[in-house]
Amino acid sequence: MNFLKIEIIEDLVEKYKGELCHYSNKDDWKINVFIYKSNSENIEKNWRKIASSISVLYQSELTKLEDEFEKWNFYIFFISTDEITKELKNLIETNRFSSRKVVEDNYTGNLSDTTANQLITKHIINDDLISFLNINKNKTENDYTPVNKSLWDKIPLENIKRDTTKQSSIINNIKLSTDEN
Repeated sequence: MNFLKIEIIEDLVEKYKGELCHYSNKDDWKINVFIYKSNSENIEKNWRKIASSISVLYQSELTKLEDEFEKWNFYIFFISTDEITKELKNLIETNRFSSRKVVEDNYTGNLSDTTANQLITKHIINDDLISFLNINKNKTENDYTPVNKSLWDKIPLENIKRDTTKQSSIINNIKLSTDEN
């Protein structure tokens, strides 16, 4: 899936000094993604205004469409060049007004069409999971080298995922082992 940059309304370009851009795809699953790249201070100051502006200027036009999926498949990415507090990140990403929101902080790269597509793939499309699974499909638990071999040996690897009794027993054994040291 390839996303192309779309020209945005001049008022937004001027207001956010070129830090805001719009990407969309022409596939069956039409997705609109706005990306605002700045520092954490500007993101904190502007994220609500940006979401409101996009809602009024873009989403209001989509309500005229018959395609329900396109109306609601709307994202705003807030890309910070420095660290964003967990509280702010949570506040933005859990806000349900107008769109789904994604926050990425400590972003050091330039925002080009290629990197925008990579960010969209990473956070929305997840088609990179297929390549990840293909790379790792032949790896097993045996490939893992534990830091503490005696502790690792106390964990029975057979069928413990849903057995809470076995899990409790393992935790107790770990506690006993750490108390001995």
